[in-house]
Amino acid sequence: LSIRPAYRPPDPIPALPADATRLDVRFGEHIRLLGYRVERPVTQAGEPLALTLYWSGDDFMSENFDLSLNGLGYRLENVAKLDTWPGGGLLPTSYWRPGLIYPDLYLLPTDPLAQTPTRVQMSVAFCRDLIDDGQQLPAWDRDQPVENIFLDAGDLVSSEENMARVETAALAEWEGGARLADYRLVLSDDARSLELVLLWTTSRPLPADYTVFVHLQNAAGETIAQGDAPPREGFWPTSHWRVDEAVESRHVLPLPADALGENSRVLVGLYDPITLQRLSGKDAQGRPLPDGAFPILINAGSAAR
Repeated sequence: LSIRPAYRPPDPIPALPADATRLDVRFGEHIRLLGYRVERPVTQAGEPLALTLYWSGDDFMSENFDLSLNGLGYRLENVAKLDTWPGGGLLPTSYWRPGLIYPDLYLLPTDPLAQTPTRVQMSVAFCRDLIDDGQQLPAWDRDQPVENIFLDAGDLVSSEENMARVETAALAEWEGGARLADYRLVLSDDARSLELVLLWTTSRPLPADYTVFVHLQNAAGETIAQGDAPPREGFWPTSHWRVDEAVESRHVLPLPADALGENSRVLVGLYDPITLQRLSGKDAQGRPLPDGAFPILINAGSAAR
């Protein structure tokens, strides 16, 4: 009643489920990845990341290829890893029958100390022998050769109890609910770059993925440097933000010689990267921000080293 079902490989299914994300990926000569499904869109760090892959073989295979799964989080940190045979080790590729579809559920332990919040990209690869030479099988996506196959494996977050929250009043707020809670300026030792660290939050879920614009202007109002980028380097887009969650965004501005004069300022705001339309905003007193830009006044002595 217990042991035999636990050691039974997954049964083939007649068709790909309607809720699966369809793929056209091939590894080596005969292995096909037809689709996948993320079982939990949001996973707390330390809990298993659940992912179902749907395999098929074009022909009989005499070799048992090793499957390697690696979940990459913030700054491509490896937050989840599993090396195995398909079917939890119970369905090696030499057992596959051509043309059948095998659903394969994986529960990958995640690092409880992983940097969160972040999206997770799952790297999928087959190797001839992970222990010996680890020679990776070539991969194709829609018949185009690719170096790596990556799947969107959902979000990795801290638990509600451990989530960093913003408790202070906002310096500025933009349409949709995005708020700037705090900032910090850091001047490099050689004074050739200025890092602006922004602390964001939101009062409600945001409908799209916005880009942060960061423009350094001199006293004449001329833009002399900029560091536009998605928040958290693109690893945590605004549409994924949780209400009241603290999200840090770092932007580095290259500095021309003697750039930080009196009345220099950095303009900060958000825009839609597709339409390039800036979001309207208001400051802490409720006054509209001109062109949606919140000004941060600086000079040569106001940035910490």
